[in-house]
Parts: sequence; structure tokens; C-alpha cells
Amino acid sequence: MNEWVFYVGAAFTSLLYAALLEWFEKAWEPDWTWFVVLVGVVYTGCWVGALMRWGSLPLDLPTYEFGWWVCWRWVFMFCASGVVIIGWQVWQMRKRLLDALRYARGE
Repeated sequence: MNEWVFYVGAAFTSLLYAALLEWFEKAWEPDWTWFVVLVGVVYTGCWVGALMRWGSLPLDLPTYEFGWWVCWRWVFMFCASGVVIIGWQVWQMRKRLLDALRYARGE
């Protein structure tokens, strides 16, 4: 199976996670930030595990190089899942800023 399928899956999981966090709104912040981050790390690790289980592994690599291959896939998976969460956070920040501007104007 192609690697990009797993990265798209991680991004889609992040999209669902961001929607879930949006649905819960402020119930998670700030007291449960550690849990929100932990869930993101766990599902990203699950996608790396799925890639290693069902993806095409370079089995001809020596142990040292295979370790680096796994580390880079972990980094790429964090990028794939993180872009969606970062976009959600920027959208949240924009929303709060617009609300503050409306409040400052007296609307």
C-alpha cells in the first residue's frame, strides 16, 4: 500500500479530532490540554504503527538506517496530522480576535 494513504488517514483523523474538540468547545481548555495532546500523539503513533504493519517496509536496510527510516516516518506523520490541528487553532484564534474586536467596538 502506498505511504500517502497513511498520511491522508492521519490528516483525516486529525480533522475528525479537531471537529470533536470544536464540538466540546471550552470543556477541554486549559485544564485538559495535556490529555488533548496525549490523544494526538497516540493516534499519530497508531498511524505510524499501521504504516509499519501494512505499508511497504524497506526490509533490506541495516538496523541503523531502518531506525532512521522509522523516525522520519514518525516526523512526516506528525506533520500530516499537525497541519490540520494547526489550521483549526489558527481558525479558533481568528474567531476569538474577531469577537474581541466586535466587543471593543461595542457591537
